[in-house]
Amino acid sequence: KLPQYKLKLEKTEFDSIFSGLNSGRYQMGVNNIAKNPERQKNYLFSDPMFKNSYVVIYKSDNKEAKQANSWDDLAGHSTVGSTGVNTSTAIEEFNKKHPDKKIDLNYSEEDLTTQLQGVESGKYDFLLMDKPMFEYYQKELGLKLTGKPVSGDLEKELLSEPYSYFVFSKDQKQLQKDVNKALKEVTGDGTSKKINEKYFGEDYSPSYK
Repeated sequence: KLPQYKLKLEKTEFDSIFSGLNSGRYQMGVNNIAKNPERQKNYLFSDPMFKNSYVVIYKSDNKEAKQANSWDDLAGHSTVGSTGVNTSTAIEEFNKKHPDKKIDLNYSEEDLTTQLQGVESGKYDFLLMDKPMFEYYQKELGLKLTGKPVSGDLEKELLSEPYSYFVFSKDQKQLQKDVNKALKEVTGDGTSKKINEKYFGEDYSPSYK
């Protein structure tokens, strides 16, 4: 949809997206990136490109596996996460407020495949991640894992920012504008729906009026 641009896609660590935007190495960052006030001071965001939905992932034979209604359901259990991602930040906030019943958050630069394998092996008790990504990895890897939907207060807190966005350096206002136009086009003509259903099994496209 944007023939006026030449796309060069470079895979990097999550934190390097933002440092690369700061240095001018990248003009645009792509991941399951949420808005927050601190990021909005430093970067531009596209219109929504993806609706979020979360699950708690357990080892399939975990008899204690259950749908999580609150952070209390996960307190005392171990998980893994990268710094700066939505779920890690939310767990950090819970631990600050509840030092007597913390979630054991292990920081790691492991990719999602390795993190999921860590739950499967029993290294970690659970992993909190977005539903479509889990379903994609589960289909590709065939891991012995089960995903339980989040609900109640936990769902409300994680989905206080219900969308993901493309992110840009502050000097890329024209690129931001062009991407927003293209997002509306691919959502309106059904392209986004086809891509979502192909890779995730259902449509997570945002709605544009």
